[in-house]
Parts: sequence; structure tokens; C-alpha cells
Amino acid sequence: MLEKNYLASAEDFLSEAIENIIQAQANQSRWKFAAVNLVAALELSLKAKLISVHPVLVRETLDSKRRSISLVQALARLKDPEIYGLRIPQQAEHSIASAVDLRNGVSHGVLFENEKSIASKCFEVFAFVRFFLQSEFNVDLSSFVNKNSLKKILEIARRREEFLNHAKNQLIENENVYCCPDCVEDFLVIRKGRFICLHCMYSEDPQSCADCGTELPSTKIYPLSEYFEYAFEDGHTRLLKDFGMPDIEVCLECLRKRRDEIETQRFQDMVEDFYFQIATS
Repeated sequence: MLEKNYLASAEDFLSEAIENIIQAQANQSRWKFAAVNLVAALELSLKAKLISVHPVLVRETLDSKRRSISLVQALARLKDPEIYGLRIPQQAEHSIASAVDLRNGVSHGVLFENEKSIASKCFEVFAFVRFFLQSEFNVDLSSFVNKNSLKKILEIARRREEFLNHAKNQLIENENVYCCPDCVEDFLVIRKGRFICLHCMYSEDPQSCADCGTELPSTKIYPLSEYFEYAFEDGHTRLLKDFGMPDIEVCLECLRKRRDEIETQRFQDMVEDFYFQIATS
């Protein structure tokens, strides 16, 4: 219950941050309010994850029931391999630290002149919070942000370099990366048993090659039936020959092997038909 409360509050702050970012396109002064809400959303998200490990982890000390840890402490505990072992890119950590300083400055009435810098920090933190909610809680923006605002914020986000940089920093060396069918960027990777795009957060369940068992995104699995022979009669399709092959979906490498077997079988059938016609003519 406590975890859900923290998560719901994080969603509320993130929704408010999104509205401020949208308003900031016409009124630059809204960026500082977006920063405050984003940092609050991040802090509550991190604490919700700690609570899911054990509720006592959000306390400053074991006997302190009222004093909660800070955002920086929450992040440090989540990164601790003995607690959770969260992996976070160094650039994202720098962005979070800068955003916390920004939040503290806004809270104490400090004036900020560089609105572009604030905007950049906001989008870096926004990218991380969105990724964290999706990867750790399977929570997508569409589940709590109204459709119109979601469309606007994603249009704004896709124009910003921070999202691409954040996605690049999330990649693990030598991992398999695929093109996302939604945003058409090469950031589709497997995380916790699901394919997720580190850029646009599109996700899907992995598909297994029926031959070799390799797990791949749906765009990399192909139906073997495309190489079967069919007849088209009166608007209907009728299977003529499957060459002894099962109607399965396979990866490209296995498809090529099966295709070669089909072509060999097709050639043998043609030769047999040729000699049969000679013998019966």
C-alpha cells in the first residue's frame, strides 16, 4: 500500500511537470516549476522502489519512523548491490545532481538566467524518470497523463537531443540492439524479459524462433509459410504444397536455412515431374 501511495504521488508530480514543460514552450519561466516537480517525481519513484524491496529502507535510521531519506540517499541505496543493484549511467547521475541543485535553488528564491540550461536538465531528468517508471514498475505515461498532453510532450521530447543521449547512455556494451518499430531509432533492447525502446519507451514481449529458440522482437521473426505454394481461386487462398515444412515463425538465419531446403525440394519436385512427363508421353 505504501509503495502504491509513493508511486501515485510520483505520477501526480510528473503530470504537473509535463504541464509546466508544455507551458514553458511559450513562457520560459515555467521551466523552474517543471524542475521542482520533476525532482519530486524522481524522489518519490526511487523511494517507491526502495519500499518494494523493504519499507524500512526509506527511513533515515532504523528507529526513525518519521525522518525519510533524501533523493541522493535513496539513489545510493538503490545502487548498492546488496540492496538492489540499480545501474545508472554516469551522465544521468550528473543530470540528477544538477536538477537537485536547481530544485534547491528555486526553493530558496535563487534567480536563474539560463533558461536553456534549465530546460536541458529538465529533459534529462524527465527521460530518466520515464525510463525508471517503465522499466521498474511497468508504468507508461499513457496510464496517467491525458492523451492531449501526452501527444504534446512526446512531440517536444522527440525534438530534443537529451532523449537520444539518454538512450545512448542506457545501452550496454555488446548487447543486441534493434530498430524500434514505433520511433524507428536503433534503441530496442531486452530488459527484464521484455523488449523496450530506450528512446520512446515502446515495449513488446519477445518472440521465440521456432527452430533455434532465439528471442527476438516481432519485426525480426518471419513466417515460413511465405515460401509455400498457394492457389488463388474465387477470392480464396488454398495451400497447394508446404514441402513437408511446418507452418512456423523463425529468425532470419533459420528462415534462410529452411528456404534453401524448400528450394532444393522444389527443384527435386520439378525434376521428378519432368521425368514423369517424359515417361508418360
